[in-house]
Amino acid sequence: RAVVFFAIYYASFIKEQRYNLVSAAFITASLLISFNPYYIYDVGFQLSFASVISIGVMLPIIQKYKIPSFIGITLSAQFLTMPIVIYNFKTMPILGLCANFIIIPLISLIMVLFIISLAVYGLTSLMGKLVFIGKAMAGGIILLKNAALQINSIFEALPYSYVENLQVEIWKILLYYVIILVIYKIWETYTIKENNYEFEQLPKIITGKP
Repeated sequence: RAVVFFAIYYASFIKEQRYNLVSAAFITASLLISFNPYYIYDVGFQLSFASVISIGVMLPIIQKYKIPSFIGITLSAQFLTMPIVIYNFKTMPILGLCANFIIIPLISLIMVLFIISLAVYGLTSLMGKLVFIGKAMAGGIILLKNAALQINSIFEALPYSYVENLQVEIWKILLYYVIILVIYKIWETYTIKENNYEFEQLPKIITGKP
């Protein structure tokens, strides 16, 4: 999935076209389903693409309220993934969302350190002293990973961290998605009208003429 996402991003960069996360998600999902139609029944597949599409759709709305990116990403991902979690696992996490506010920055730091450590190990053949630095970074990555797991365990052990034994009919989930789609289309239409109005008023603002 990551390779296809990157290929689409690289193609849009070469073609000098705007990269759209939601469109890239649908293209990637379509390619994978055409390769194996049974992917659509896989919960991991559903959650993966639902989270990406949810972030692409809901994050611009959340960012309007000046919410930090790592919080906005966590919140926006829940809109389309939460019904899938409830339907398949009969559980709704509550405090787990708070844990994500800590864990997501840690994961981002882990990814950065991992990429840097790969580059460092790649240069060890030229500079042997870099081996020590690479080992130190690898140790730091392991510590951060263990810290993220420990934080997740702590939040899971707290009272009322999640609600269990939930039963939701499929028609309610479909209705939920329809409502989310309608709300998004209303926001999109309003945003387009607002941008068009600002564009029409721009010459008047520049010239100072009413």
